[in-house]
Order: sequence, then C-alpha cells, then structure tokens
Amino acid sequence: MIAPDTLQSHFQRGKPWPPADDKDRLKIYADNLLLWQRKHDEVYTILKNLYADREKDFNKIIFIINFHKQLSTFWADLLLSEKPTMKAGVSKDEIASPEQTYLDSLVSRLSLWSKAYAARIDMSRYGVGVAKVFAEEGKPAKVQIVSPKNWWPVVGPDGEAVGHVIAWSTDNKILNVEIHSDGLIQSSKFLLSDQGEIKSDPYDIVEVQTGYNMPLVFPMRNASTSDDIYGTDDYQDIDPMVKRLEITFTRSGRTLDAHSEPAFAVPDAALGPPDPVTNERTYNAKRKVFPISEGDSLPQYITWDGQLVASFTLIDKVLSQLYTISETCKCAFEPDTLGNAISGKALRMLMMRPLKKSERCKLQFDPVFKQILEAISVLDVKNKVLGAVLLQNIDITWKDGLPDDDYEEAQIDTMKITGGARSPQGIMRERGFSEKQIAAETDEMKSMQGGMM
Repeated sequence: MIAPDTLQSHFQRGKPWPPADDKDRLKIYADNLLLWQRKHDEVYTILKNLYADREKDFNKIIFIINFHKQLSTFWADLLLSEKPTMKAGVSKDEIASPEQTYLDSLVSRLSLWSKAYAARIDMSRYGVGVAKVFAEEGKPAKVQIVSPKNWWPVVGPDGEAVGHVIAWSTDNKILNVEIHSDGLIQSSKFLLSDQGEIKSDPYDIVEVQTGYNMPLVFPMRNASTSDDIYGTDDYQDIDPMVKRLEITFTRSGRTLDAHSEPAFAVPDAALGPPDPVTNERTYNAKRKVFPISEGDSLPQYITWDGQLVASFTLIDKVLSQLYTISETCKCAFEPDTLGNAISGKALRMLMMRPLKKSERCKLQFDPVFKQILEAISVLDVKNKVLGAVLLQNIDITWKDGLPDDDYEEAQIDTMKITGGARSPQGIMRERGFSEKQIAAETDEMKSMQGGMM
C-alpha cells in the first residue's frame, strides 16, 4: 500500500518499481497464478525432487490436482451461474422506466456479468478483485477488471483507501501510471531501466475530471478484515493439503507403475544355456513345455501387493480436511455421491457452508456493483450518451446458484395458499410475474374453476 504523503516519492528517478515493500504480495500473486495455470511443480518444488533420477518421465508421471482452479470457478459459479436481476426506477402500466431501460442496456453493453465472473475468480485467486471505470471524451463508459498485481491502494492514517494507483510496465520498459482520486484521474508515463528503476521524469501527463465524487477504482475483497487492505485468497490455506495429496498420489502411482509387470518364476531346467558373453541364463518365452523334476516348483507369475491401503486412507482424510478448510463440501465436487432423489432442501442443508461463504461475497459485490453502475451513469450523462440517465437507487437480487426443486416449491406454495398465509398473486409477484401476467393468470384460473362447476 502507499501512504498519501509518500505517493509522489514513489515516482522519482532512481526509485524501484514495483516498490520493494510489495515484493511478498506480488510473489504470492505470481505463485497463485501458477497454481491456477496447473504449473504446480513450479510452486511445489518437492514434486520435481520425487523424480530427480527420471527427469524425462516427470511430465508423464506427475499427478497434478488442480483443485485451486476448480475452487475458484466453483465460487464464481455459485454467485453468478444464475444471473442476478436488477431494478431501477418505477415502471408504470407495464412500460419500463427510463432508468430500467438504460440499466438493461448497460448489462448488455458492458458484458457486466462476465466481468463480475472474472472479478470473483480474482477474489478467490488473489484475495481481491479490482474493477476500473473509465470513458473517453464523448464516448460511453467502460468497466475493466484490473489484475491486482497492477493495483496499489493509497491508504490514509485511518486505514481507509483514499485513492488508488494503477500501474503497469510494457516490454519496451515504459511504466504507465494512473492515479485515481475523488473526481480526478492523473495519467503519466515513465522510462524504466533494465534494473526496474525509474530513470525519467513523467511525460505524456494527462488530467481528467471525472465528475464522480469517488475514485473510479472499485476493489472487492475476499474475507476482508479491519487490518487487511488486500483481502485473503483461498489458496494459501489449502496449499499444504493439495501438496500432500499430489505427493501421495504421485508416489503411489510410481510404486504401482514399478510393479505393474509381474515377474515369471520357472524351474531351473527351463532356462537355456549360459550366454557366452554375459554368462547369464535366460528363459525362452516360446517354450510351451517345462521339464519338472521331483521337488521343483511349478512355473508361476510373481505378483506384488503394494500395501497402499494406508496411502488411500490418508488421501480420504486429507480430502475431508480440504473440504472443511476451503469451506466447501464433498457433494460440491462429487455430485454422484448425492444420488438421484435428493430434495432441494436437503441439497441446501449439505451446501450450507458454501452458501454462507457466497453470502459473505455478496456483501462485497452488492454495494460495489451499485457504485460501479452509478459511476458509469454519471460518465454517460456527462458524455451525453443516448438514453443515459442517472442511476442512484438500484436493487440487485442475487441468486444462490443451486438448481430449483420445482416439486418442492409447488408443495410449499400450495401449503401457503391453502393455509391462508399467501395469495396466488403474491407468490406470482415473488416469481417475477408482471401485473399484466398476474391478471391474465388470475382470469384463466377463474375460467378453469367456472368450467369445473
């Protein structure tokens, strides 16, 4: 992080970029990216040591469990596989309000939910997802998901971010810097030396008044606490268990491979004469008859029992802990264990832990995405984008990502209606029916009841 009073000092000649204080954070980001990319041997170097004597066979024999990627996509699926619904303004007579029409156009124009999906994966991989809103003069605003390795919060004495720095270097040693503060973006460039130090004064300096009363950078932190501005990733807690699983699977596989071809035991008389060079006697596999003398053993294959039960028991125990520490459950990754007759309520009970974590994520996503949409509307109105209106009161309904149990829901609705707790019209409103659709359904139900009398 960067303090406001030291911000400019980071961009003076001779200063290293990135700052030395962020070395550990950036190393964790780099390792987590390798884990996501299935390059586990570059992080868990012990895996290479298992095959130091057979390096050429390493890539064929190593056992990689890419649980990290599965975990990150699991959280993104749980939050966004069912698209959230959003409402703005007040619609009248089945005609959408200008706010709703504009909001619907933003979802399509920005590919909003795919951007949200990428941000949720970054929250899991790195501990934070970072969104940036920007617009060229006279053009519609855009939103971009920024890699956290290019993001530095400017943190005040109270521990709250008062601004943000987005900085990235190019292959030709040019450092691009954006400093985001309330209502202002300051952009500039610097030249970098081969040692990664700034060697020029700033050039191509541009200042843009955004018209928005907050910085146009919006971090979404994973399991954030009062003393952790960067959030907590999902990978570091599970690394020891995934490493243990990969080592155990790899060693067990190597043991099984080494003994996959059984040896053949034959009587001494079945062997041919000694080789004149090596003096070794060999068995002729084409022989169909074995001479057996009294007391000789019958020819047989020598098989081997690896006694790997302990390894498989360890794997089961580690997997159990892995699900616990990652706040998931077995049925999330092994759906075959559920059977075919599980109810929606039973599934939610089994998925209670993951659902609670997903709810915590919504506490981050909900206010941030409302701010993002509000900021985009401010920029669009400023740039006179067709149809743009100010969005201030947005309601987002997030789904749980689990399949619906239509039979169970129908039973519950029936009990509510027959018990007098709810009306059919009220339940239809909960399901998202418009007033026109509700009126049509009510008339149809009345006509059906009349026809049965």
